Amino acid sequence: MSVAKRGYEAFGTRGRPGGRAAGGRPAGVGVVRAEFRLQLGLLDLLPERTVRRAVRIAVNGAAVPVRDRARANALAVRRYGHLAQSMRIKVKLYPSLKFVTVIGPSASFVRGRTRARKGKRKGQVRKFRPASYIFPLERGHPGRRPRPVLAPALTAGYPAYKAALFARVSAELRAAAAARQAGGAYRGRR
Repeated sequence: MSVAKRGYEAFGTRGRPGGRAAGGRPAGVGVVRAEFRLQLGLLDLLPERTVRRAVRIAVNGAAVPVRDRARANALAVRRYGHLAQSMRIKVKLYPSLKFVTVIGPSASFVRGRTRARKGKRKGQVRKFRPASYIFPLERGHPGRRPRPVLAPALTAGYPAYKAALFARVSAELRAAAAARQAGGAYRGRR
């Protein structure tokens, strides 16, 4: 089935034929690019593993307000509440301490709520996978208007995310350095 028939032409192509980004996902869905550099002397004191752990914990904690806004937006589209329940934060950390934060419904979240009443699946529990319907919900598809969930959460929560990120990264690295100087292992601030 072509991309145009499924209604993904509204996503934007970003120079790629067929309206798809690399990896087969629709292009242009809630992508924000931010770059900053840390110039702390703490990085020289700590092992790389500890720095990576501290950055991962800080990035995950800073993304919580954006996830909570996305959950609140998802409750407005509520049928059974599975979309709001499935919102997760995923942090991908690369070797050069570059990171990507993905906020959205988890692909592994599957819930059953009702039973099929007709057809060959009669009596079986219907499975709901919010990750499979977030893109048509976010951007709309033929015959349906868009009901954005993630984009408003990202635009509203991005300034708070950026401010919290700077504060959390420095606090986590300071806590890791203090644990290192005290002779203990760093497992994250409690």
